[in-house]
Amino acid sequence: MKYGSLDTKYGKCARLLPVLLPLFLLCASTGSAASLCVDGNTLAQYISAGSCFVNAGLGVQVLFTFDGAFTYQTDGTSTLTPSNITVTKTTGPATVQAGLLFSSSTFAAPTNGSFADLNLSFGVSVLTQPPGFTYSLHSAHIGTTSVLGSNPGSFTVGVATDTLHSSYNLQVFNPPVAGDISDQDFLPQSSLRPDIDLFLFQPGTQMTSWEESFDLSNAPEPASMVLIPGGLILLGLLRRKHFAKPVLPMLAMLAVFAAKSHASAVCTNLNAINGAPVAPGTTSLGLDKYISYSNANGGCMLGNALFDFNTFSASGVGSPVATAATTQLSFVYTPGPVFNTITIAYVPVATSIGTASQTFSFQYTISDPLSITNMTGSTTATTNITRTATISPGAIPSPSTTLNPIVTINDPPSTLLSVNESITLTSASGFKHISGLTETFIEAVPEPVTTFLIGSSLLGLGFLSKRHRLA
Repeated sequence: MKYGSLDTKYGKCARLLPVLLPLFLLCASTGSAASLCVDGNTLAQYISAGSCFVNAGLGVQVLFTFDGAFTYQTDGTSTLTPSNITVTKTTGPATVQAGLLFSSSTFAAPTNGSFADLNLSFGVSVLTQPPGFTYSLHSAHIGTTSVLGSNPGSFTVGVATDTLHSSYNLQVFNPPVAGDISDQDFLPQSSLRPDIDLFLFQPGTQMTSWEESFDLSNAPEPASMVLIPGGLILLGLLRRKHFAKPVLPMLAMLAVFAAKSHASAVCTNLNAINGAPVAPGTTSLGLDKYISYSNANGGCMLGNALFDFNTFSASGVGSPVATAATTQLSFVYTPGPVFNTITIAYVPVATSIGTASQTFSFQYTISDPLSITNMTGSTTATTNITRTATISPGAIPSPSTTLNPIVTINDPPSTLLSVNESITLTSASGFKHISGLTETFIEAVPEPVTTFLIGSSLLGLGFLSKRHRLA
C-alpha cells in the first residue's frame, strides 16, 4: 500500500514525515543558546557558562566552548585557578578572525621551585554565517607576553595544538628560538579542539597574557561534502516502504542496546576512580589512580569499551620527570551520527634541558563488543620529542612512530587490544618539553539519540499504515 492511498487525515502527514524528520534532526543538532563572550569575565565564569561566541566579521560568529579542561602543575607551592585568569575576545586584523586573550597577574614560576606549567583546552566552531556561505577555520595564531626571571637559563614556552584533527602545531619561546611557529595554515575545518600548554622556568619568570586566534574563509569543510549527499541518499531510502520495514526492528534493537551501554560510564566517575569524593570542578585524575582502580576492579567503562590500565614507567633526567601521579588523565565520550568517539587525554609534564633525556611509557588494554575501527592521536610538545604507539594484535601501522598517529584497527568486535605508548625527550641539545597527548578511538555504532528518533518516527509511520488497513 502506498502512502498516497491513506485517508486525507493521515496521508499528508505520512508523505511529509520523511522530509520533515531530517530537517528536525538538523535543527535540533545545530541550535545554540550561546551568548556573546563578555570581556573581563574570569575563565571560571566562561567554564560555568559553557559556551559563548565572538563576532568574527562579515556576519560570521565563532563559538567557543569550555568543559573545564584546565590543569596547573608546579614543583613549588604557588597556585593558579581559572578564577585567577581573565578573558577578552579578539578580532582582526584579518577580515574574518576571532580569538581569545587570556590574562593573569599570578601565573609565575614559584620562588620556592623551578617551574610552573598550565594546560588549557576548549572547543572552537563556526556558529552562524550569512545565507549562501560556508565559512571554515583555516589558520591559527598564538602569542604570549612574558617577563623572564633573573636566574640564568630563564625562559617561557607556549605550545598550541589541535587535538581534534591535528591541524596545526604552534610554539613560541622567550627568548625566541629559530624553531618558533606562531602562525600556521591548515585544511579548512568547521571545528577545532585547541590545547594550549604554557611552561615557565626559573623563579621570577612570569607570563602575563597569552592569545590564540583563528582566521576563517568561505570554503566548505571536506567532511560536509560527504555528509550532505549521504544524507540525501538516506532520505531517499527512508521514503521507500520496503526499505523502512526491515530496518525498523534493527533500529529499535540498536536503540535499546545503546541505551543499556550508556549506563556504565565509570571512567568519568571521578569519585569512584579516586576512591573518595573529589573537589568540585575536578575534570581529571592522575594515571596512578586509574591503574589502582583497574588493578582492584578490572578496569573502567566508557561507552561500550572496557579500559584496563596496567603499568607506567619512567627513566632519565629532567626537571620535572613524568610520573604516573603527575600524569593527569581525562576521558571524553562523543556520540556521532555514524560513529562514537572515545578520547583519552593525558597531561604528562616532562622537561629535559641540554643533552639530558628521559623516557616514559604506559600500557593498558581495551575491549569493546562493537568494532573499534581506528585510533588517531595528537601530541602537545616542542621539537626533539618522539612517540611510539603500538596497538596489537592487528593494527596498521604498528608501531606508529609519529607524534600524531593514525592507526587502522582490523580486529573483530570483542578483541582484547593491547595499547603501549612510549615517549622520549631525546638527548639532542636544547630544550625539550611535553605536556599533552591524546588517543581517540572510533567505535562503529549508530549514535543513540538519532537512532531513537528515526526509529520512533518509522514506528509511528508503520502504526498509521496499519491503522488504515484495519479500518
